[in-house]
Amino acid sequence: MKSLFLLFLIVSCATAPQKRIHTNLITLDHKYFKVHYDPNIRLARYVEYSLKREDLLHKLGKRRDHFFPDPILAGKNLPLTTPEEYKKTGFDRGHLAPAADFSFSQEANDETFVMSNIAPQTKLLNRGVWKKLEEQVRRWACGEGKLTILTGPI
Repeated sequence: MKSLFLLFLIVSCATAPQKRIHTNLITLDHKYFKVHYDPNIRLARYVEYSLKREDLLHKLGKRRDHFFPDPILAGKNLPLTTPEEYKKTGFDRGHLAPAADFSFSQEANDETFVMSNIAPQTKLLNRGVWKKLEEQVRRWACGEGKLTILTGPI
């Protein structure tokens, strides 16, 4: 079985140059994906997961849009993000590991709504080109059989 490795980054603009923060990332090992989290910015630097053709053949999980704080971070008393922080900001809560890639089970689909798997995205990005990119990745997974995906904001 061939394996294809993909890396996607969400690109955003800032009004002023930002200082690079050097920190140790914390790996949050969720059952279906891993989040490499930066507690200084309360955001994933990247998320990694495997996507297999057979995972896309079964639609057993439905999207329920129940976003929740990361229980791993809460258990370690580390800085985390809550769904309420996105209200009235103009930003979507954009998945890094998309819910549609985890429709093979309800548990897997629900887990993608953990806030450590979310990055702020403009509506235009999240519902436009990013959505098309996610759909293309699923087509590639169907063709290749298995992909390893790393995705994160920059």
